[in-house]
Amino acid sequence: MTSSLAVHGGTPTIKNEFPRFNTFDDQEIDAASNVLRSGNLSSYLGSPGEKFYGGEQVLNFESEFAEEFKVKNAISVNSWTSGLWAIIGALDLEPGSEVLVSSWTMAATATTILHWGLIPVFTDIDPLTFNMDFEDICRKTTKRTRAIVSPDIFGLSAENIKIKDWCEANNLIFVSDSAQSPLATDDDGNFTSTVCHIGGFSLNYHKHIHVGEGGVVVTSDDKLAERVKMLRNHGEVAVGFGNEFQKRQRGILGMNLRLGEIEAAIGRVQLKKVQQAVISRREAGMLLNQLLSNLSGLKTVHIPDNYEHSFYVSGFVLDYVENDQLPSRETLLLALKAEGVPALMGGYQNIHKLPLFSDQLAIGETGWPYSLLEKSRREEIEKTKLPTAESYHDKLFFAINLCAHNYDEGEINLISKAFLKVWENLDLLKK
Repeated sequence: MTSSLAVHGGTPTIKNEFPRFNTFDDQEIDAASNVLRSGNLSSYLGSPGEKFYGGEQVLNFESEFAEEFKVKNAISVNSWTSGLWAIIGALDLEPGSEVLVSSWTMAATATTILHWGLIPVFTDIDPLTFNMDFEDICRKTTKRTRAIVSPDIFGLSAENIKIKDWCEANNLIFVSDSAQSPLATDDDGNFTSTVCHIGGFSLNYHKHIHVGEGGVVVTSDDKLAERVKMLRNHGEVAVGFGNEFQKRQRGILGMNLRLGEIEAAIGRVQLKKVQQAVISRREAGMLLNQLLSNLSGLKTVHIPDNYEHSFYVSGFVLDYVENDQLPSRETLLLALKAEGVPALMGGYQNIHKLPLFSDQLAIGETGWPYSLLEKSRREEIEKTKLPTAESYHDKLFFAINLCAHNYDEGEINLISKAFLKVWENLDLLKK
């Protein structure tokens, strides 16, 4: 039998590259140009007074963001890494304290914990949602635990109400990393990062809202909001605000995390488009789910009842029990790429295996802050095994980035045809 697969020399299903996902138009160009013409690219001053909190575009962007996402406080920063750094700093936790975090997230979610002298303790992922495994959260909460940082991964809300209840029962602070999931909701209709004590979103170039680089911290806690604002803008100037701020000076080791006026102006335009940007990703992801749902051995995106996914990424899991004719993930990905399927990635992250964490290198020869722990606890953390995260990353999980291209209905249909063609020829790939 002669194979028609492109990987074997056949004609690819998808012959042309898809257009890049881009919500920019003349509105963003005009907004940036108006700021340039004003000559006022940043209005921040690192001294007491109104300018401590930013200029017109920054303040308006934050106000409009808070209204759109139904939160009390929105604080813009120059990257979401900066936002996470400021959030962890704002918690004012004692060095050596432990913070639970998923191993499936961007490295900054965990490195910002180390930056403040805290110990990241990694949890496994839920096999259906890829978010933190709640049972593992419960198992790994100890007397040393002070906070949980939970990513809403790929555009799906974590079990945030359940996590919040657990945190309140155990006197923990709950942080959501919703970098990938703007406007995603849980079964009670809560937006990601609005159930937790503090959280936020990324605005970098391949997200639903993008300004180049940027982020927004959100919280209903005014004290946490003020600490983030102080950390964002060289917090040493807090002494000029009076006694109340001086009392809260501890832990305010500020940096320059400020978003510029051009980015804020672009963000204001992007904010008006975020509903449609998310809806378009959701429609593409749901259609792809529908078209691929009958492929044997392929688990498509799981969405819990009454949740709304924002589909930053569409993640798939290979089930070799259901279909023992499946070749290796690498073989399948080569075949799909040859058919023209774009933006594929095999595996995701296993941050707990990075030497910084697995070997407890961190800072200095002693590996501070791990050196703050007893030897037995260091060894216990060092031996961390996360079976689901590891097996998924190594051989079972792959994904399509849905914020990489437009993915209109015709393009999704082509991707579906490419998958079907590959699945119809599994026996040839297996050989």
